[in-house]
Amino acid sequence: MNATNSRPEVLQAARVLLQQMGVSLVDLITAPAELGSGVPSFRDYVPVVMAAVSPASQRMYGTYWNKAIDLWGDRGIDQILPSRSKQPCATSRSTR
Repeated sequence: MNATNSRPEVLQAARVLLQQMGVSLVDLITAPAELGSGVPSFRDYVPVVMAAVSPASQRMYGTYWNKAIDLWGDRGIDQILPSRSKQPCATSRSTR
């Protein structure tokens, strides 16, 4: 959603919230990149997933998860669209 189609009441609520938090739009725009998005990277999150599944699932999917770490390790897990994940799968199939 962008400013041209946002509802005025939603924009006003955002302004009020930012004001109550003591945050300006300039603060948001100029915040250092090292603050991050709060979304874990593939490198950080895949081990969490692997620890949460059964050993059988680890054996079944571990290779794919490790490929995801190799390809996108430092990227946030919210940065890869499903359409982007199809290319490595196609490449993997063609090199068998």
